[in-house]
Amino acid sequence: MRAIVALDRGCIRVTSRHGRDFSGHYPELQELAHAARRQRLLLDGEIICADVAGKPCFDTLRERIVLRDRNKIAAAARRAPVMFMVFDLLHANGKDLTALAYTERRARLDDLGLRGRHWETPPSHRIDGEMIL
Repeated sequence: MRAIVALDRGCIRVTSRHGRDFSGHYPELQELAHAARRQRLLLDGEIICADVAGKPCFDTLRERIVLRDRNKIAAAARRAPVMFMVFDLLHANGKDLTALAYTERRARLDDLGLRGRHWETPPSHRIDGEMIL
């Protein structure tokens, strides 16, 4: 699920690409707000959930998306935790970075060192996609 994650000095807000607030759906991402050294950041990425084989599976994530009850959400987080794959830094500490080239935003994102149990910044490749495949 494509998501925009806003981190503001220890608080987190998770929004879908359609503007729906999913902040309470992924309690395992709460630690990310603290890991960001209490900065104000706007991150773009994908929330994924793995199946039993460890591969990303939207059906597994969909089961989490529809939950509303806090106890069920907590149980689902233990059973099928999500991972936030961060691939862009849109704002940092009040500065809009979207006018910068992606390579510069990506360098700033990499400098943040955002890696945790439920989030990571996967490597970025500057070569042709067909070559990577």
